[in-house]
Amino acid sequence: MAKYFFIFLISLLLLVNVGALFVLTGNSVSEESSLEKVKLKISSVSVTSAYAWVAKEKGYYDKEGLDVEFITGIRGSSITAKLVGSGEADIGLSSGETDLIAHSKGVPIVDLAIIFQDSPVCIISLKENGIVYPKDLYGKKLAGDRYGPTYAQYLKLLSLYDLDKNQITNVPMSGATKYNLLFNGKVDAYLMFKTSEVNLEEAGYEFNSICMKDHGVETYGHSIITNKFTLNTREEMIDKFIVATLKGLKYTLENPDEAAEIFVEQNPDHDLNISKKRLKKVLPFYESQLTKKYGLGYQSEDRWNLIQESLIQNGLMSNSINLSNFYTNDFLN
Repeated sequence: MAKYFFIFLISLLLLVNVGALFVLTGNSVSEESSLEKVKLKISSVSVTSAYAWVAKEKGYYDKEGLDVEFITGIRGSSITAKLVGSGEADIGLSSGETDLIAHSKGVPIVDLAIIFQDSPVCIISLKENGIVYPKDLYGKKLAGDRYGPTYAQYLKLLSLYDLDKNQITNVPMSGATKYNLLFNGKVDAYLMFKTSEVNLEEAGYEFNSICMKDHGVETYGHSIITNKFTLNTREEMIDKFIVATLKGLKYTLENPDEAAEIFVEQNPDHDLNISKKRLKKVLPFYESQLTKKYGLGYQSEDRWNLIQESLIQNGLMSNSINLSNFYTNDFLN
């Protein structure tokens, strides 16, 4: 009898342990499955978007109940706008001017927040070329894109100083050749992001930069977008995503070196030292007087109107749109 009672006790203990294991495992699966999946298209894997990796690594997305998948691959804000507009991605990290152009062409996207409050585009030249002011470009060769929003910013700069673009030779460039063109004297300056200054510093060159934000060209840089269907059907998800992402942005501003480290840990093909330097170059672009008043990510109607006028003037938009259908500050706390 004692023998059977002992077997009974052992069996009971086994059942209890298996049950406990099932409950624990079940809870774990339940918690994982309760996270809402979000596909985030990132236009370019760059330390300038380190805030997204910070938000993920620090668990900000998890705490909001979101399982965010980063989609990289093909680069470019125009690609991001198309993928988000078609619903292949729920949210995208894009570029303000590109977003506005795409929206004007019928792509159903909406800007939710602005990350770069000013354009990080600069005209960068070797110091020996003597290009300190926009007028110094006359008779010089400038490498840069001739058709996109970056070029529109350049044309806006020329118009502000009443300069004739025909007095400056524009040379097509690609990412692989831009530095060689400058170093070899094939061009006198090139149109690129401020982060490119790090490449010249690392190569030991002295240089000058004419940056758009310092010369009255008012435009936006990096942005967060979604499509109209997602906006109408997953409003709570968008709210949580913006909260977590801007929390990541705030942490990046306060801890740039750590943010760069987090980014490089997840993207080991990027050099840590260079990434830290590049991130510090763009920290001032994340904030403005308006963000200090209204919070990170804020968008101004006056600024969007100026951007729209410039894009129409330079042939990148055919006519104006109702901006209230294009952007919203409703998700900014």
